[in-house]
Amino acid sequence: MRLFSTSRSRAGLTLVEVAVSFGLLGIVFSGLAMMLGQTNRAVQSGSAVMSLESRGSRTMHRIVDALRRADLASISAVPDAPFSSGAITFQKNLGYGESAVEWSTPHAIAVDANGVITISEDVGLASERATPWCSGVPALLEGEILNGIDDNGNGLSDEPGLCFTRTGSLLTIRFTLEGQTPEGVPLTRTWMTRVLCRN
Repeated sequence: MRLFSTSRSRAGLTLVEVAVSFGLLGIVFSGLAMMLGQTNRAVQSGSAVMSLESRGSRTMHRIVDALRRADLASISAVPDAPFSSGAITFQKNLGYGESAVEWSTPHAIAVDANGVITISEDVGLASERATPWCSGVPALLEGEILNGIDDNGNGLSDEPGLCFTRTGSLLTIRFTLEGQTPEGVPLTRTWMTRVLCRN
C-alpha cells in the first residue's frame, strides 16, 4: 500500500497578519511624520535666526557707512562711557566742491516710538524726512535694566536699545534686535562696532 502525504500550500494572509502589518506601517509613518515635522520646525527656527542676523548686520553696515563720512565737528553731543546717547546727528562729507569740502544738511540716526531705527535727512528743515532701516529694537540694550547700574557688563548704565558713545574721534555703536521663531520662542541679538571719524 502506498501512502501519500497531503499538504496544502497557504495562499494569502490571515486577518490577524493584515492587522499587524497595517499596525507596523502606521508606526513607521507616524515616526516619519514626527521626524519631518521636527525637521520643518528646525528649518523655520533657523530661518528666523538667519533673518534676524541678516537684518542686524545690514543695519549696522548702513550706520557705519553713514558715520564714516561724518563731519566730526557736526556730531551732536555724544557722551563718554558710562553714559550714552540714543540718537546722533551729523553732516556727511559730499566730496570736494570748487574750493572746499561740501557737507550735507543735518542727518540723524535714532529709534522711533515703535522700535524702528530710522535715518532722517534735512533735520530741522521743512523738507525733513525719515527713512526706516530696521524694526525690533527694544527700549534697553540686551541684558540692561533701568536701575542706574551696568547690568550687562559693557561699561554703560541704562543704555537704550540703540546707543552711541564717543571717545575723541572714535564712535562706538551698539544696538539690540528682538524677534521670535514661528513657535513663539524669543530671539535676541546684539551688535557692537566702532567707527573712526576721519573728517
